[in-house]
Amino acid sequence: MAGLITSLLNQLKELGLVREVGIPFAEENKTVYLPFRNIGTGIRNYFYADSQLDGSNCTIRAIEVIDNTVLSVSIGTTPATDMLPAEILAQAYMGFSNSAGEDLAMLPLPVMIKNLNSGKFCFFDMSNHRWGDCYIVLTDTSSISETGSLAVRVWYTKR
Repeated sequence: MAGLITSLLNQLKELGLVREVGIPFAEENKTVYLPFRNIGTGIRNYFYADSQLDGSNCTIRAIEVIDNTVLSVSIGTTPATDMLPAEILAQAYMGFSNSAGEDLAMLPLPVMIKNLNSGKFCFFDMSNHRWGDCYIVLTDTSSISETGSLAVRVWYTKR
């Protein structure tokens, strides 16, 4: 039985589906800023295009949504904006789309906010997306102003 499990684990490692504990899960990471240009319930707020994060150039390994307690200052935006608190972000979700506009996945933001997810990262193996077609949808905009924004930290492996 132990030989079967070892064989299965070795196959999963070769496919990149499991890793040893403590092994870094990505080569690179990048913090991406998203100002809410269209504030409204159910409206898709698309990330700016970034070829470095497109599936043709990388595989996304993990994403962390950064709330105002983690990053309480602007990350080089003009004008300065307000990072949203976790309790507002917890009522939103992130969509991943490809260049044909097809939705590949939609995930609730709480699973990507480490302090709402028991300190854990949200791991991915996403490589067929186009970053400029990925978006955030807010389901409650009653306490969000035009200066509201969020940041996500993306861990990825270059192709």
